[in-house]
Amino acid sequence: MGKGGARRPATPDTDLEHLYDKLAKLVREQEHLSFHGYQTLRRTQACSGADMAQLESLLDALVNCQPLLIFKYADLKATYQKLLQNFPALKSSHPVAVGPHLAGKYADWTMTLCSHARRLRDEKRFQEASKNLTNSQVQKLTSIKQMIENGALEYGEYEDKKYTVKSGNKKLKKVKKVLKKEKAKQRAQGSSEDTKVKKVKKAKATSSDEETLQKLAAAPDMASDDSMDTAELLDLEVPLTPKKDNKKDKLREEAEAVSPIPSRKKSIKTLVKQDKKKCKDETEEKAKQKEKKVLKKPAAARKMPPRIHSGVFKDVILMPYKEGRWAVRVRGGRQLFQISKFSEAKNKIQATKLIKMLQAGTDLKEVLAAKAKL
Repeated sequence: MGKGGARRPATPDTDLEHLYDKLAKLVREQEHLSFHGYQTLRRTQACSGADMAQLESLLDALVNCQPLLIFKYADLKATYQKLLQNFPALKSSHPVAVGPHLAGKYADWTMTLCSHARRLRDEKRFQEASKNLTNSQVQKLTSIKQMIENGALEYGEYEDKKYTVKSGNKKLKKVKKVLKKEKAKQRAQGSSEDTKVKKVKKAKATSSDEETLQKLAAAPDMASDDSMDTAELLDLEVPLTPKKDNKKDKLREEAEAVSPIPSRKKSIKTLVKQDKKKCKDETEEKAKQKEKKVLKKPAAARKMPPRIHSGVFKDVILMPYKEGRWAVRVRGGRQLFQISKFSEAKNKIQATKLIKMLQAGTDLKEVLAAKAKL
């Protein structure tokens, strides 16, 4: 078992020539190849018992070629392409747009039909599929189920490998559980035996260490003629070097320890930190002040100059404002009055009349009186 769980076994090979012969025979007998409701059904949807009963002959042909009803998409597509070349009349029963992709469509529909047919081995799924069917349709479904079960028995090795075909037989499941338990027991026994063997080896090693040391100590005292043979030397078990203590030396600890910061250096560091904090606070305060600062004073705070009610103003201009208002202003000076009663066009007409009066030398008092009468 890998990281992603149990690996799916390889799809069994099919005899494509045999498959083509079976499908060609079916087309000659029926003079068409229809999948009924399986032309629109998806693999993830519930199986349609009524449509499957109508496709009993097609399923029989497929089971004869592959008892498990497990095909490769590429094999099916290649077979259907060959079938369409030899029987071009099959395209007439489908729309023209589907024609170029009909072999792939046939392969998709066959894959869906096979996956739904494999579900019939499960008793619950079989009951769901045959819920609203007639007696004849139920008989056809039972025969399809029997065909698939017989095919699965032929391929027993795939059942053992937990293939995608679900077994409806409860006995097989029980046998698998028993096998799992036995394997777990064997593993546990093996692990306990391994630990015992390791302990025995350790005990032997400790007892033999002393003997080997004694032999090695006595070896230099021997004469050159009476030296040990290579076989004897090989028999000697040299003890392992003793492990070093995990504790470090005091000098090493002192060297690796962090040196304390001098008081003068520490005070300089704190001052630098304080300066940085002050600068940061000042910049934040300035930013807040800029946000709060009002560029223009409100209307109530501003001192408005007194209104002009009389006088002669010949150098005047018209100025448009939003919402259709028109103002009469002194050129380069202040505003004299506004007209905003009417629409934008009418306001402009009235403003031009009044500005002509001013340009003619009429007093502002009279012009304002004429404005009030508008």
